[in-house]
Amino acid sequence: MSVRGLVDYHLHTSTSTDAHATVGEYCARASALGLAEIAITNHMNLRTDKYHLTPEVLAEVWDDIRRCRRAHPDLVVRIGLEVDYFEDLKDDIADALPAYADAIGRPLDFIIGSAHEMDGVRFASKKQAHELLVGADAVPIFRRFFGLMTEVVESGLFDVVAHPDLIRRFTGLHNRPVDFEAYRTSAEAFVDALVGHDVGVEVNVKGLEHPVGSIYPSPELLRYYLGACAAAGAVPVITMGTDAHRPEALGTHLDAGLEYLEAMGVREITTFEEGKRIAFPLPRAKRHKGEETG
Repeated sequence: MSVRGLVDYHLHTSTSTDAHATVGEYCARASALGLAEIAITNHMNLRTDKYHLTPEVLAEVWDDIRRCRRAHPDLVVRIGLEVDYFEDLKDDIADALPAYADAIGRPLDFIIGSAHEMDGVRFASKKQAHELLVGADAVPIFRRFFGLMTEVVESGLFDVVAHPDLIRRFTGLHNRPVDFEAYRTSAEAFVDALVGHDVGVEVNVKGLEHPVGSIYPSPELLRYYLGACAAAGAVPVITMGTDAHRPEALGTHLDAGLEYLEAMGVREITTFEEGKRIAFPLPRAKRHKGEETG
């Protein structure tokens, strides 16, 4: 399936040590693939310098984006941040964020909130995940993780939450896989917070390359989110991204993400411009609509 006309709203450049890509390389690939939009969402992490983007460096990224917009006029290129949330640094994060908008002279298009660490262990790291998971009862860990993600939402700092059940990434390698029913109550409380605080959720296809082998969020979690939105009369706010850290990863598995969303009955996702949401009809959903009316 082609990814033409889709969006990739989670991309990292070499401003952090875990990524090896430039804005120009991403724009060239996105244009060649026929993507409609991309978003550069580098890490802001106040606890770990190697994952941290300063406002001054963001200004350089913004200059690169503006050059790419001129070079690829048919491609929409957005600027955002992926911010690592830490409960004890909530106020510091809130105080730091305005400097990023000041650095580029305008609001960021959107801000992603995420969590990669619990109990001082970076559970999203292959080198560290075992410290949290080996020999432990994984169910309480999952429940505490969703408690943390609820705090991310309730902080009021973010437009969207990235890979909302990332704790699944390495669990199967170091522990028994955890069934959704075992942590349903905590996961549903997280979703209720999303809907109550009007925060969006990301469909992150990178999970297909992780040991878990599935998209984030799980079908159970996404299904509950969609149902909670319907019950509240709220429009689902969903972004989609590859979480690419190198140019060739941009666009990878977006077709699988499209199929995943369509299977859930999702016909449009959300894009952002200077903090404002824009409804983005999914390409195949457009054809379905035409078939139904034609």
